Amino acid sequence: MTIPLHLKAEWYVEPLKDAANGNEPPTIRFAADCNSYQGPPIGVAQSLSASVGTPLELSVWTSDKKPTHNYRPNPRFQRPALVLGWHVLRGLGDVEFSEPKQEFEDSSDQNPRTTATSSAPGDYLLRVEALDESGEGGGGFQCCWTSVHVRVTVS
Repeated sequence: MTIPLHLKAEWYVEPLKDAANGNEPPTIRFAADCNSYQGPPIGVAQSLSASVGTPLELSVWTSDKKPTHNYRPNPRFQRPALVLGWHVLRGLGDVEFSEPKQEFEDSSDQNPRTTATSSAPGDYLLRVEALDESGEGGGGFQCCWTSVHVRVTVS
């Protein structure tokens, strides 16, 4: 992860926690009791194998904590508490997800599942992204989203 900095004392860099309200990125895990990921992707978090045309089950556990203070939801921009989305970053063929986007009204532990079906053999890099209720891109703050990379080798 790279964070651009400067030497002005009035600017504080807090990439994974919003100091104003205590908001942190959602977490993504690949098992109920394993390490969690937060923030931008660091390497490949999971490697899987699949066959062309056969659905591969993708399962994650995700959750998000609400900000601890100075938090006022905006009634004009009501969004789901937690959104999980699957995307293809690289691959030789098309990948079809049974549920590419899932929305949850509760930000506590969720265990969404989807399937991915590849149209051609090769190595694919998928990205799973969890967004909190601030929406896509988190309004410019890193506190509000997490992305994780998954490698799939399709034979």
